[in-house]
Amino acid sequence: MLNHLYVPITNEQKCLIYNIDPSTGKLSMYKEQSFTSQPWQVCVDPNYKYLYQTIRNKNRGGIITFKINQQNGEIDKIGEIELKTTAVYITTDRTGKFIFCSYMIPGMITVHRIKDNGAIDNKVIDTHTTNIYAHYISTDPLNRFAFVPHVHPTNTIFRFLFNQETGKLETNNNTRINTDPGYGPRHLAFHPFLNILYSNDESSSTITAYEINEKSGNLTSIQRLSTVPIENSVNKNTTGTIRIHPTGKSIYVTNRGHNSISTFSINKLTGLLTFIDNQPTGEIPRTLAIDTLGKFLFSGSDQTGQIFTYRIEKSCKLLPLDIYDVGNLPAWILPITSK
Repeated sequence: MLNHLYVPITNEQKCLIYNIDPSTGKLSMYKEQSFTSQPWQVCVDPNYKYLYQTIRNKNRGGIITFKINQQNGEIDKIGEIELKTTAVYITTDRTGKFIFCSYMIPGMITVHRIKDNGAIDNKVIDTHTTNIYAHYISTDPLNRFAFVPHVHPTNTIFRFLFNQETGKLETNNNTRINTDPGYGPRHLAFHPFLNILYSNDESSSTITAYEINEKSGNLTSIQRLSTVPIENSVNKNTTGTIRIHPTGKSIYVTNRGHNSISTFSINKLTGLLTFIDNQPTGEIPRTLAIDTLGKFLFSGSDQTGQIFTYRIEKSCKLLPLDIYDVGNLPAWILPITSK
């Protein structure tokens, strides 16, 4: 059984591995992994066998592949590739056969094949220039389309057809889906069974729901709500990360400046959102994660170097649990829990 939390600490060039108590959500330090470069965002394959860690060293970027020990959660390095530049976000496709990379500057995406042993092949099999500040990339739950949001000033979501056999990202009409000026979609979250995705809009402090056309992958905006109280000046706040509950019952967004986590319930038939509340959290909460069983939520503070833990209640509200000092700049939080 895996009950572990992986936390890259960028400025200290290490990754902390914690055990998660499955009943209480309490964290206990298990092991520390050192790096020779700065570790940033991290992801895992769909079967939780391999962990992929982005690294940066000045203008040089790369990805290290680790194999996850299924007994104790330890990670063993099995490969490393160098990227054209520093990737801001990586993720595998829904089968774990390919890995996507998005680059804020110059604004592009690339695809690599994942070999049978879990390591990433050095060869880039596809590249697309998009626009400046490509901040995220992921396929929908059925692995049909890949979406790439771009923050302000691009204010755009690019959509590609994904070929699951070749790993190629193909374009057709209406590849670029413009959002309203000044909103800046940053990250996305896909509903687990409805054809709907949600974006946290960085510059406007909003969350937007889009309906996904089953045939074309085109997006239609169906709802937009503020993530902070109306009286709060959005000029003092930007959203950081968005995470949806595994059951699709609720969704959460971090607010950097307002220093809170916005909670929304989701209508199980329409996918529309209802605002519940703002839960206070640490200063400049960029990274956010929900464990894979949907019991606990974890928020990281850029300013204080802490992780805040919460229990997700039946009401979707967050019950504060504990605060942990982890180090200078927790770049990401990756919980892996299994029955």
